Amino acid sequence: MSQREEQEIAEIKKHLWDKNWRLTSWKLYFIKDKNGNRIPFKPNKHQTYFADNRHTKNIILKARQLWFTTYIDIDKLDDFLFTSYSNYGIIAQDKDVAKEIFDDKVKFAFDNLPDWLKNEFKLGTDRKGQLQSEHNSTKIYVSGSFRSGTLQWLHLSEFWKICAKYPEKAREIITGALNTIAPENAVDIESTAEWNAWFFFDMCMKALEDDE
Repeated sequence: MSQREEQEIAEIKKHLWDKNWRLTSWKLYFIKDKNGNRIPFKPNKHQTYFADNRHTKNIILKARQLWFTTYIDIDKLDDFLFTSYSNYGIIAQDKDVAKEIFDDKVKFAFDNLPDWLKNEFKLGTDRKGQLQSEHNSTKIYVSGSFRSGTLQWLHLSEFWKICAKYPEKAREIITGALNTIAPENAVDIESTAEWNAWFFFDMCMKALEDDE
C-alpha cells in the first residue's frame, strides 16, 4: 500500500463516526447507474430533502427516476454496518424485484466497499436475500413479505403496485409486517401511483391530513 493510500484511509477513518459524511462523501458506497456502470453514491436534491425532513413513519409519493429506493436501502445498509442488535427489512413487490434490490443495491454496495473496510465486517450469513453480521449482531433482509420476528426498520418499496397487483399480499403486509414495527421504530413506504385507490392512496391522504 502506498503512502498516499495510507493517508487517504487514515482521513476516512477520522470521519467514520459521522453518518452524514458516510452517506455523502462519495468514499464508501457505490451503486449501479441506469446503464449498469459502477459509480459513487451521491444523494440528489430530492433524497437530501427527504433525509433532512424524515420522521420515523414516512410516506413517499414519488415520481420516477428519483432513486428513493436506492437512497433508502443504502441508508439502511449503512445502519446495518454501523449499528448493533437491529433487524432491517425490505419488502418488494415480487420475488424478481426483491432479488434485484438485494443483488443490485444492498449486496452490490456491500461488495464494493473499500476492501480494508469490508474486511472489518464478518458476515455470518450471506445468502439469497439476507445479510447477517457477526460483529454487531445485525441483519438485513429483502423479501416479498414478513410476518414474524421483530424489525427495527421496514421499507415497503412500490407499495401502490403491491396493492394494485396483489391485494391479498397488501392486506397481509398491513396486518402482519407493519405489526412487527414498534411505535418508536421506523417505516419508509414509497411508491409511484397511477390512480386514487388502495391502501397506499389512503396512507397518502392520511399523511396529508396529519400534516395540516
